Amino acid sequence: MDPTGFESADEAKWRAAAEAGLAGKSFDQVLMGATPEGIPIEPLYLERHRTSGVDVDLPERTFVGQRFDATGGADVRQAVRAALRSGVDVAWIAVDETKELEATLAGLDKSQPILLDAATRATRLAEKALDLGYTQVSAMFDPFGAALRSWGLDVPLEAALDQAGTFVRDAVALRALGQSQDPSSLFHRRALAFSAADVVDAGGHASHAIGYTLAGCLEVLRRLEVRGLDPAHAAGEMAIVVSCGTDVYGGIAFLRALRLGWAKLLAALGVEGAPAPLIVGTTSVRTLSRLDQPTNIIRVAVETFALQVGGADIVAPRVFDEASGVTTDLGRRLAKNTAIVLGEESHVRGVGDPASGSYFIDTLTVELARAGWNELGRIEREGGLISSLASGGFQRRVLDARVARAAQVAKRARTLVGVNEFAAAEDQPGAGVADDDRAQSTRTWPIRALEPGRDAEPFEALRLRARSGGKAPRAQIVRVGDAAKSKAREAFARSFLEVGGFVVSTDAGDQPAEAVVIVGTDDAYKTGAEAAVFAAKNAGARAIVLAGRPGDLESTLQAAGLTHSIHLGADVPAVVGSILDRVQRSR
Repeated sequence: MDPTGFESADEAKWRAAAEAGLAGKSFDQVLMGATPEGIPIEPLYLERHRTSGVDVDLPERTFVGQRFDATGGADVRQAVRAALRSGVDVAWIAVDETKELEATLAGLDKSQPILLDAATRATRLAEKALDLGYTQVSAMFDPFGAALRSWGLDVPLEAALDQAGTFVRDAVALRALGQSQDPSSLFHRRALAFSAADVVDAGGHASHAIGYTLAGCLEVLRRLEVRGLDPAHAAGEMAIVVSCGTDVYGGIAFLRALRLGWAKLLAALGVEGAPAPLIVGTTSVRTLSRLDQPTNIIRVAVETFALQVGGADIVAPRVFDEASGVTTDLGRRLAKNTAIVLGEESHVRGVGDPASGSYFIDTLTVELARAGWNELGRIEREGGLISSLASGGFQRRVLDARVARAAQVAKRARTLVGVNEFAAAEDQPGAGVADDDRAQSTRTWPIRALEPGRDAEPFEALRLRARSGGKAPRAQIVRVGDAAKSKAREAFARSFLEVGGFVVSTDAGDQPAEAVVIVGTDDAYKTGAEAAVFAAKNAGARAIVLAGRPGDLESTLQAAGLTHSIHLGADVPAVVGSILDRVQRSR
């Protein structure tokens, strides 16, 4: 016994107790997990998991940013000013033309930190802002991100890198003359950016995002060195845009692993003394839903927490109603206040590295850094990032990850509240955002795009289809046998159809239901399912569904009129889509 009065325990005793509680089930299958990359996740982390080399140099504080689209005219100018008056530190402005930029910046403090998102026009517009007297403007030119988002670049890649090189060279020269900020300042001009967020939002793993970012940095450092720029100077002009999903621990480890990978890359190149990259964190497009949009508020809060604890220099949470295509003042206020409350009230960055010393997070950090470094190696073996993107090798790996994730969501192995589980009654998605249909043939460096996607999209499409006739289709649950014994199966069936847009009830209603769902135990099905199917068919049901696998009864029930069965592991959009086909085709 130890002094507390509890019996001392070790890992062997803990495992024995855990296995006893599993009642014969496999320890590995039940309690062991894995990240999307395949990194093992153990149920218990102890002293033996202590890792070395996880000293991550994080910033002393996190600044709050907010993103604005300068094409919005006067409304956007008003929103920028309101945000900067109420706690936002950094304005992140998406802009296309000089006039838009001038109008958006007019009246702002000249020392206001500004980040630009302007594709290949970034350095030109940054120079214009500097000419207007704004001293803390970062061009954030991202040649590879601009190409991946738009099927290529609208100027030759080498010309774009020439522009970036000139911008960096001018910044270095001004600092040497004492006419610009010291490079140790967080908001000194950042000419270059690499968007790991583009990879995450397209469905890639954290390791893909780390490898892509390091490969982009390496490619640009090499090419700028040929143009006469010292890699140490060029490295100090870089920013990295990151996003993470709702896996809190994975998100924290991702940011820390990215910094470890960056340090390892510069060490391998012999670069010393370069300032750390500016890490700009934003919550993920991928996790936003047009269904039950208030749930996005929680997702944004969780991701913002991970970004702040993980050590982003700037955190710019997305607006919860962004996926609908129309952001509101309430949405913008909630987004920036989420970051402010976490920082100012919850003090999540009250210590240097909040996650340091966690055996689990430190282990995951090291393993993610290793996996990201391996991805960098794959890209290098494909000839570097430019060659890998041109051949589509990198994009194929991201697409494979996206397909695997989509399958998990479709089969509800990955829960999305309000989307594939716990659907809000009568909820219907808004119009959404129009796709970018710019043709690949118009680009000077045509490559396969990495298009952002949202996990909720297949379910949003189902919900819209279900209401395409003006009202939602109705499904009636018909119980077979003792209802008390099949409550779990009934709840499963109700949820399965509700997330696809059906109104589900046990009430027969005034009119025959368009779909009937037969619910009972397997034993009850042996004696009562066939009769229930016959009754539903005679009542005029267009789709007759069995909750559970029919097993040996399949041919008998199909002969009686059964059209579908639903069960754990089924592809919900595919099955419900097929049920909708029968219902709507018969209308």
